[in-house]
Amino acid sequence: MPNQLILGIDPGLANMGIAVIELISTNKFIIRHSETIRTQARQKNRLKYLSDSIKRVCGNYNIDIASVEQSVMGVSPGTSISLAMALGAINLSLEQLGIEYVIHLPTEIKKIITGQGNAKKDHMTFHVQKYIQSTVKDYSQMSEHEVDAVCIGICAVCEKTI
Repeated sequence: MPNQLILGIDPGLANMGIAVIELISTNKFIIRHSETIRTQARQKNRLKYLSDSIKRVCGNYNIDIASVEQSVMGVSPGTSISLAMALGAINLSLEQLGIEYVIHLPTEIKKIITGQGNAKKDHMTFHVQKYIQSTVKDYSQMSEHEVDAVCIGICAVCEKTI
């Protein structure tokens, strides 16, 4: 569906990547917005800040669907708990906003973007550019979390077409 606005989210409690991309034709997108939401370990109300940030971005765009990475748990207990907390805040925010969302595993995202489920970051950055017609900022200005969010957003609509 052309002109569909998609929110891609790369979850994280300390660094959460967000991208708003617009589907303009089959497998072609424009990046309308990207940012990294950062919180500090001792910051009060971290989850509320993440939630408010999602709601702020969604308030500026008429999001049709969101796509969220289901981060792999098990790196360490602390990291797993932080990711689970961030995912809970993300999912609750999207549900409160009434935005439909899909969840993708990292290997699914890599497979959709590059054709390989074990692709490295630089491979992902190279391949995602073939889907992008234009962007609000150069890739060199985007954090790895923002690039990941773009990839995750693309997966919301490309899963069955690539």
